[in-house]
Amino acid sequence: MAIKTVTVLDRQSIFDVAVQVYGEGVRGAFKLMQDNPEINLTTHLFAGQLLKVMQAPSNKVVAQYFTDTGLHPVGMLESMPSDGIGSDEIDFTNTIL
Repeated sequence: MAIKTVTVLDRQSIFDVAVQVYGEGVRGAFKLMQDNPEINLTTHLFAGQLLKVMQAPSNKVVAQYFTDTGLHPVGMLESMPSDGIGSDEIDFTNTIL
């Protein structure tokens, strides 16, 4: 596979990017770390950061879904309310479970 790059979006974690490009969170995160030795599971990614993608997707169906729809997984909240999160405050539109 040719080397590609993916641009990290605001509030994306390594797991978000892994699902987006490899179709799997945990296994994809380890692939991203192999492709980008400067990151690890606790690395805070920043918007605009470029990551190399050098391996084929583990789950091609999921990875292709994100390519086709233009959607991007983003798991981190902008801020955590001091009184916690209520289910009525979370927008589950376009959520994949």
